[in-house]
Amino acid sequence: MNMLGWVSLALADSSSAPLVGIMPFGCCCIFYVLLILFALVAKAFWIWMIIDVATNEPGEDQNKIVWLLVVIFTSFIGAAIYYFVRRPERQRKYGR
Repeated sequence: MNMLGWVSLALADSSSAPLVGIMPFGCCCIFYVLLILFALVAKAFWIWMIIDVATNEPGEDQNKIVWLLVVIFTSFIGAAIYYFVRRPERQRKYGR
């Protein structure tokens, strides 16, 4: 329904005019707020994984540098891979 349809619907029934006029805008706002919240949580998770790699990954071989580069350059996806694949292995092996 185009904008004129929303206006004519709102004018036809004055009791629902405020609700009909706000509904499309409210749904978009909720979507954008959720999108922004997800982006903030993803960015915080990414920073947490960068700090975790830099401080807890043993530096015996090149694993620390490789994992740091993977997490930095692949952002949220690399941080999730590190969190679910490497971090549990590191905690079992080194206890940190």
